[in-house]
Amino acid sequence: MAPGEYGSAVGLDLLALPAGEVYEGQEGDEELVLVLLAGALRWRCGTWDRQGRRRDVWSDPAVAAYIPPQTTFRLEAEEPCELALCRAPARNGAAPAWIAAEPAAEQWRGRDLFRRRVVDLCTRPGSAERLIVGETFNPAGHWSSYPPHKHDTSGPEETALQEVYFYLLRPAHGFALQALYT
Repeated sequence: MAPGEYGSAVGLDLLALPAGEVYEGQEGDEELVLVLLAGALRWRCGTWDRQGRRRDVWSDPAVAAYIPPQTTFRLEAEEPCELALCRAPARNGAAPAWIAAEPAAEQWRGRDLFRRRVVDLCTRPGSAERLIVGETFNPAGHWSSYPPHKHDTSGPEETALQEVYFYLLRPAHGFALQALYT
């Protein structure tokens, strides 16, 4: 697949469900990774039926689901919950999958003030057609995505891809800075 063949279509939506609410979806021509940020949820897709619970992103390991294109799914909030819906156009996708973060998926990257903990959720070949999804946890005062880099061409030093960042801060009055360049 040539870089840019799908255009600029990678996206992230946020979904908040009150307790007892049901959300049903059918993803058309997009693949989707649903990441539970907080709450308790029952997930149904194809032949699997799972329950996921997470107090928040800092307290519990990630739980997520991969939904391929043209696939119907159902979410039932067992308590109020928040989800990140990561999406990208895809032709075929991969098989629907339940994703639970494992210790092997966690690693420390960088050094000094750009050392951060990275948890891979959907990164292995065959886990999705186009999406790469993970969570990054930065100690207070540390940088992420450092050193500065870009992803607008393909070559030995760079891979063409689109990135979407969603920041959650603890404490809530903290701040994040993102600088972009061309």
